[in-house]
Amino acid sequence: MISVNRFYLEYLPFKRTERGIRISEEVFGESVMVYQFEYYLQVKKLNLEKRLSLRIILFTQPCSPPFIRNWHNHFDNYGNYMPGYCAGISLGNSQNLDRLLKEAVDLNKPPVLKFLINQDFVGLFKFAKDYGYQELQEGYVSKCYLSLDIRKYLVAEKEFEELKPREFFAHLD
Repeated sequence: MISVNRFYLEYLPFKRTERGIRISEEVFGESVMVYQFEYYLQVKKLNLEKRLSLRIILFTQPCSPPFIRNWHNHFDNYGNYMPGYCAGISLGNSQNLDRLLKEAVDLNKPPVLKFLINQDFVGLFKFAKDYGYQELQEGYVSKCYLSLDIRKYLVAEKEFEELKPREFFAHLD
């Protein structure tokens, strides 16, 4: 298995990853697995020669497809129904799961969900900037870390129904 992800790209030229895949396929044939193949294809389209600054890819990777899906969702120990890997975002209470699964979440009410789903990550970023959010000077490892930093800021400023549990945000430091 060869891992292709954004965390390596900042330190390792993509050409080396491609070389590793090519040599592995020569040796192991069809047994080679490229994990996250979709990400590999996205990076390949960029035609990278050198390492990639993560600032470039923060706003080019959408949140919507992994965020809105009918598989791989979680329930936290507070009863929140969370989308995929997005800890600290609640689509509703898991005790009302039958209703949640039958009815769509009203995206016009919770602003964080509204921006993430309707305007993707860029919308959430602009919303937070209008709210007074300032980016960390040292940057972020990925858009997920920037999203988490934004949500942490928003929770400290105001009660957002979809940003739960508050305890999650309180223990991030």
